[in-house]
Formats: sequence, structure tokens, C-alpha cells
Amino acid sequence: MDTECLHANILANLLTDPIAKAHLSDTSNPQWSTDEAGYLHLDGHMYIPKADDLHLCVLRYKHDHPLSGHFNQNHTLELICHEYTWPGIHTYMKDYIKSCMAYTRAKTPRHQPYGMLKQLLVPNRPWNSILMDFIKQLPSSSGFTAILIVID
Repeated sequence: MDTECLHANILANLLTDPIAKAHLSDTSNPQWSTDEAGYLHLDGHMYIPKADDLHLCVLRYKHDHPLSGHFNQNHTLELICHEYTWPGIHTYMKDYIKSCMAYTRAKTPRHQPYGMLKQLLVPNRPWNSILMDFIKQLPSSSGFTAILIVID
């Protein structure tokens, strides 16, 4: 998506957003302003209304664009906040980047290497050692959505 199309969508959806509608008519708050093109600004950053997945379009434009490079949360937030703003931008951006497969594959692991697997001891008699596990949230089968696994 190019910026002209994105900005046209922002301008078209400003009147559908209740926050934007309230601040477009009220000029008493110095933090909110409008420019000559009709865009609403909060502290000098273009306000993005909550309509037609505009928040997602901005994130894709700043994070998924080939020239952006799937940066981490802080750098992506810096890129977005340089021009745009909306309520809940931090959590929205954090959830989006957490779900980005290209970022998670390219991210360097920051944990210690996994250790060697240890074999379980062979018990002396039956039922001497019992291992139990639940697998939950499965698709429903005859009304059941969990499995209990018992290992002797």
C-alpha cells in the first residue's frame, strides 16, 4: 500500500471515529490540531482512526515493507510514532510483532543452549513410577476436548 492511498483512507474515515469527531469540532485543546488537508494531529503526529483496519495497514507499511526489514518492537514503534499515533498503539504493535513469523524466525535466540535429554530410570516394579499429562483445548470429539495420558 502506498502512502497516498493510506492517507486518503485516513482522511475518509476520520468522521467515523468518535475520538477524531470530538477533536475535529473542539479546538480548545492545544494538543489536537488539523492541517490544511484536513488531517487530525495529536502532538504533531497524524491521528489514525479506528476503522477499516487502518492500524494494521500502518503496521504493515512500517514493519512488513521490504525496506523496513521486520525490525524489533522498539524500532518499529519509533518508525510508527515518528509520523502516526492512535490510542493503544503500544499493545497493538506488540501483539502484531509477536505474531510476525518473519521477525520470530530472524530473531536471534537469547537463551542458553538446550541441555542433553536424560533417559528416565527403569522402575523396579510396575506402577512404581507414574507420569500423567493433560492435552486440552482439542477439537470436540463426542463432546470431549481433552485427553489424559498416563505413562507407567
